[in-house]
Amino acid sequence: MALISKASLLMVPSTYEQGKLYNVLPSGNRAPDSTGENSGYDQTRADFDFDRGSNAAATRVNADGLIEKYRENLLLNTNVFNSGVWLNDDTTETSGFEGYDGTNNAWKLVGNTNASRHHIVQSISQGGVNAWSLYAKASGHNYIQFGSGSTVHQYVNFDLSDGSVGNIGSDFFSANAEDVGDGWYRLSVVDKGSTNGFYISLVSSKTAGWLESWAMPNATDGILIQNAQLESGLVSTDYLESTSVTGKAGVLIDLPRIDYSSGAGALLLEPSRQQLVPFSEYLGASDWGKTRCTIEDNSTTSPEGLINSAKMTSTDANESYIQDIFSFTGSTISWSFFAKKGDLDYCHGLVWDLLANGCRQWFNLNDGTVGGSTTFGSGYSVSSATIEDYGSGWYRCTMIISGSSGSNGCRVSLSSANTTITSAVNSYGYFYGLQGEDASYPTSYIPNHGESGGVTRAGDSMNATHDADLFTSGEGVVFMEFEIDDVTISGYPQLFRIENPSATGDRFWGYIFNNTDSGKINFGYRLDDNTIRKMEGSLAINTTTNVKLAMRLDNNNYAIYYNGTKSIPGLQYAGVVDNLTKIVFSSIPYPLGVSLKQVAVFNEALSDSELETLTTL
Repeated sequence: MALISKASLLMVPSTYEQGKLYNVLPSGNRAPDSTGENSGYDQTRADFDFDRGSNAAATRVNADGLIEKYRENLLLNTNVFNSGVWLNDDTTETSGFEGYDGTNNAWKLVGNTNASRHHIVQSISQGGVNAWSLYAKASGHNYIQFGSGSTVHQYVNFDLSDGSVGNIGSDFFSANAEDVGDGWYRLSVVDKGSTNGFYISLVSSKTAGWLESWAMPNATDGILIQNAQLESGLVSTDYLESTSVTGKAGVLIDLPRIDYSSGAGALLLEPSRQQLVPFSEYLGASDWGKTRCTIEDNSTTSPEGLINSAKMTSTDANESYIQDIFSFTGSTISWSFFAKKGDLDYCHGLVWDLLANGCRQWFNLNDGTVGGSTTFGSGYSVSSATIEDYGSGWYRCTMIISGSSGSNGCRVSLSSANTTITSAVNSYGYFYGLQGEDASYPTSYIPNHGESGGVTRAGDSMNATHDADLFTSGEGVVFMEFEIDDVTISGYPQLFRIENPSATGDRFWGYIFNNTDSGKINFGYRLDDNTIRKMEGSLAINTTTNVKLAMRLDNNNYAIYYNGTKSIPGLQYAGVVDNLTKIVFSSIPYPLGVSLKQVAVFNEALSDSELETLTTL
């Protein structure tokens, strides 16, 4: 095979570092979007444009092999406690004190001697499960209360002399004081429901009631505070500073998701997808019906690397499970969950119509293999099942169900053996990230912390525009390495499109027919008369299999190379297409999930031997 001496115009993805995608023509990284959420990135180049819509539902697997989410500190001015967003009630806030981090950024909160409430509050309305946190240290006074103005059940007291937890309202299901040194604690609590106000109160003791009214003994003793945070989820993460805008990190809106599920970085392009599970991690929520089992939330480290997965323990020798009911519009259902072995090798999932028809699928959490499946009644079966290793004993278990539309019950259960539904009393296992999708294949994990009716991740779209014609004299090569999640889908999903943005026609594309050519890539073009011409021949592909594909555009020598083989030789197209300056890779407008590992564009034709070299696995 020949060496390739010709230079490409485009190569992606090459590096992903601290949210920067180094990419194209000849280098640079993505410019900020119009909201300023990606401020700080180099604005001198904007060769790649990426879009996913303004939502926080997307995740990726990062280079450490951990699931990474979008993170946001929902509070404002999180370390300016005398600003207008923080209202005070008989308190004084003074800055310039030594903080937990060695800076002089801590504040002292002192109450006056009136018989009243002594607190500061930021008004905020936030639904779902939320984690609250604050760094605090006694400075003459020991007792502090977190609380919300919405309910007497939503508060917790701490004693800063020893970090102990006092009274805790029933709507806060966990509270913790982490000793960070020199008398400082990071105080963290998690609420079960909506939040209406972030209160920081001075109280008389750790048994004080909600928003206690009392007289401070003097107006000099108080508490040092620093870096408040409110975030969606079951656990407090690293502090994000907010000013007049909220602090954001992780999988940011409109930044590409370079995903390392396969071990190497790939650009994840997925269709819009709805997560139907309202509490995908908080399995103790009342939405989850619990039968012959108990749930301990925040029990052990999850595939995120955080302690936010749930432990299920059997309380009866019969089937132990949790279940919720979701409404599906189609008869094909994707049910997936992350599971980790406790003292049993197996777990299983179940989907049924709430009457007498359904199916089960078992998974071996000891060796990471798919177990057996069973059905009951009629009309339901497991079409396919997979188990994917996420490290540290965690597996993502997926079952694709052929069933019926409408309300379906979805369960996860412990199992003592393959195709056995029972589990011994006190046996246990771990679950995280349950996901129901109205689709024929699962997509990346979509967290939901309490949005009823589900949360939707918008589709991904990416394109690059060159300042000159990509293909001189009508010839060139497009090379891609990718995997496709599924091709048994509706419409005509486009794998790529090369076009003249200013013209009605003038484009080439690779697309997939769902009807007679399902599971095959077809190639077409149209000129300025807007007549679509299919290039004869179709290329069969396999899902979840690595593909290296190159399309050579050359009036006299058109060809497709697929994994080292010339698959569609000798095809011709009429005319020369000029001014092709844009290349598009998209899950929009049709649902096609693609892991895009690398792309190259050459503005001259490569030889057969060069294409063979380029596409050989």
